[in-house]
Amino acid sequence: MDRERRALDARDVTYAAAGVALVAVCAWVSVPVGPVPFTLQTMAVAFVALALPPRRALLAVAAYALLGAAGLPVFNAMQGGVGVLLGPTGGFVAGFVVGTALAGLAASRLEGVAGRVVACALLLAATYAMGWAWLVLSTGMGPAAAFAVACAPFVVPDVAKVATGAALARVVGAALPALSASAGRR
Repeated sequence: MDRERRALDARDVTYAAAGVALVAVCAWVSVPVGPVPFTLQTMAVAFVALALPPRRALLAVAAYALLGAAGLPVFNAMQGGVGVLLGPTGGFVAGFVVGTALAGLAASRLEGVAGRVVACALLLAATYAMGWAWLVLSTGMGPAAAFAVACAPFVVPDVAKVATGAALARVVGAALPALSASAGRR
C-alpha cells in the first residue's frame, strides 16, 4: 500500500504532537496590536510545514486547530474554544491549516530554494486570504479596513517570521535527516 495512504503510526503521532506543542507555545507569545495580535505562530507553522513531510505537517496543524476548538488553551494569549475560531482571528487559524496543506504540496513537488519560497508564499497567501475574509464576515468591517488592521501591518514581520521558520526547518532537517526523509527534503 502507498505510504501516504497507510494508517497513522506512532512516529506520525509523535511528530504531530511536537508540532502542536511548538505552534501552541509560539501562539502564547502574543502582543495585542488591534483585533489581530502579533504572535510567533506564523514562524512555527512555517517550520512545521517545511520540516515535516506534508502528511505529518498537516496532521500537526489540523490537530492544533481541533485541540483549540475543543477548548484547550493553545491559541494566542492561552485561549481556547470554538468562540476563538468564530471570533475575528479564527480565519487565520483556518488559513494555517489550508496554508500548511498548500505549502507541503509545493515543497514536495518543487526542489530546493524555489520550492521553499513557493511553499512560504502559499502559506502566507492562504493565511492572509482566509484571515482577512473571516475578519470581514465576522465583524462587518469593510474589506479595506480589515486589510488595513489585519494584514498590512503584519506583512513585513510575517515574511521575516516565515523566512525564519523555513531557515530553521532547513537547519533542523540537515541535522536530523530522518525528520523529513520521507518528504525528500534535506
